[in-house]
Amino acid sequence: MRVRLRRRKKSPNQGKAFHIQIGFMTCCLLILLLMLWNLNDEIDLKAPGINHPIDNHDYVPMKWPKSLSITSPAMYFIHVGKAGGMTLRMHLPVLLAKNKKELGCWKRNESNAANCLASSSNNSALTNHIRGHMHIGSSFFSPDEQDFLMNHTDTFLFSIRNPIDRVTSAFYYHQNQKIKYPLYKCFNSMNELVYSLGKDNTSECSQLARRVLQGNTTAGGAHFAYNYEYYEEKTIQKKPNHYVTAIRAEHLWQDAKDLDKMVGGTGVLQGDGQRYTHYSASVQEVSFRKAEIASKAVSSLCCVLAREMVSYTNLVSRAVNLKPSEKHVSLQKVQDQCNILISGSRSSFKQLVMDSCSSG
Repeated sequence: MRVRLRRRKKSPNQGKAFHIQIGFMTCCLLILLLMLWNLNDEIDLKAPGINHPIDNHDYVPMKWPKSLSITSPAMYFIHVGKAGGMTLRMHLPVLLAKNKKELGCWKRNESNAANCLASSSNNSALTNHIRGHMHIGSSFFSPDEQDFLMNHTDTFLFSIRNPIDRVTSAFYYHQNQKIKYPLYKCFNSMNELVYSLGKDNTSECSQLARRVLQGNTTAGGAHFAYNYEYYEEKTIQKKPNHYVTAIRAEHLWQDAKDLDKMVGGTGVLQGDGQRYTHYSASVQEVSFRKAEIASKAVSSLCCVLAREMVSYTNLVSRAVNLKPSEKHVSLQKVQDQCNILISGSRSSFKQLVMDSCSSG
């Protein structure tokens, strides 16, 4: 009886403690859900009214606009410069001549495209699903062919890379070409260029560096002008209902193998692990080490590249082949370099665009 009485005496406190514990756990859960909701809201910059299955392929197979077949998904490869696109073109491979020939047949026989787009057992599934290639003005295809590809594909495949690393690679790539771009009369290294970006620096070289980095001139080379903002305008803004896939240069072959499996392949790619470099400087030169540059200088670079950051964030966010954790890893690097919280990236980058240091 005394045991029962003691339990009765403790039960109010136990009940109170239990309710406090449940309340605390519920509060934590709500906070976590709110954080995740905010993260998805800010990172996932989906076009209004368009349903892209961004986060569901961890649990169910990724859904393309149509059932998998020889012609779907029909992928348009958007080769962003200095983001691993040449490696994919050469070693995946992206068969430009084959696609050019197929495209002519496809245009003449739209109702029976399968006869023109016959896959080859020697190619990966990913290769066979790529219908065209866009790169630096798309000289591989005429304007009419480009329009045809836009209208007869349902998926964009972007090669992407952290924006700061991409422009650093572009700097050394164009510097090592046998073309006397005006930018390299001003700067011998990326470090020198970055240090010139302070908003108090009004020199001609500083202003030129800003225009080059923002894609407003080819005075530093074509890969600066043909940037994320350019390709986003030429693709997603024209075809907002297209799905977006992305292969990150930092995880190039793993992303390519995973995507190959998603489109019906085995994940075994003949070029696995290969890299194609041209006009490249040493790895030590090209590697962007934040420790070498003062934080103030990094902030100036992030500010000048603010519009690029917005476009890059949009591409990462919309990529249907990337897991939420993979998107977070890619955007985390931007956060670390620019000291901008991911959950507030959209508003922060927009503010940077408006900031005086991004003018010019």
